[in-house]
Amino acid sequence: MAERKSGLLGSRKGTVSQETLEYITIWFGMALIIAGSLFVAAFFTINRQLDTEGLDAFIIANRIYYSKTAFSYFDGEINRNYPGVIDTGLLAEPQLRASLGFKDDRYAAINATVQSSDGLVSAVYNKDKYRLWSTIALSGVPGKGSARIVRMVTGVLLQETGKPATYTLTAVVPNE
Repeated sequence: MAERKSGLLGSRKGTVSQETLEYITIWFGMALIIAGSLFVAAFFTINRQLDTEGLDAFIIANRIYYSKTAFSYFDGEINRNYPGVIDTGLLAEPQLRASLGFKDDRYAAINATVQSSDGLVSAVYNKDKYRLWSTIALSGVPGKGSARIVRMVTGVLLQETGKPATYTLTAVVPNE
């Protein structure tokens, strides 16, 4: 093997394989330092800027709107759900409770309303908490002890009559 006159880290003599190992060690160490620095920078900046408190209410509202176990018309023959077609026969509190599947009432309160030319049909899950939390949420007070509200208003068709209606789904979630 050929001897080299100077090594990477100093003036000592070494072989090509020793010099290669030195390069690998230095580059691996530098990569670890850079990766660690990026991780620390990301952890301390991005993590504190995310606000996910209102996301719970949004997820619950969408879960009810698109769920085949809630109020949307579900065709069992072809196993298809129609979120834009509401079966008002299902619009009741027990159906809403069953579609949410919460173990207790401390997670959310929901009001689902269908307004058409035939009248108003509504169902409220966790009625007492809905009144309290929606009042707190509408006051705009932030932080613990407050609540977040999401209201979805969309046009739908009534499954029974085919008439157009307005479907309003309001989900309220307390901030813990």
